[in-house]
Amino acid sequence: MRERSQLHIDALKIKLPAGFDQRAEAIARAAARELARLPVTQSATLREISVPTIVLAGGETNAAIARRIAGAIHGQMTSRARQGGSDAD
Repeated sequence: MRERSQLHIDALKIKLPAGFDQRAEAIARAAARELARLPVTQSATLREISVPTIVLAGGETNAAIARRIAGAIHGQMTSRARQGGSDAD
């Protein structure tokens, strides 16, 4: 049986706009769950990933925001992995 790739995140820091204080923890947890569902096809060690600002539309649910955040993070991870971008020494 083929071993499934794994994603390990030491810290996830998400900066949200003012007014999202009460929702921040739920959004971060949902983003982590969403990242766990997305495929990891290559190994890489990345010390930090920075994604562009995501513009939020009024009325978006925590889950919708989390999917967009996770998609942006996943996009950066896969892009850097394809480029051979490992930060490991």
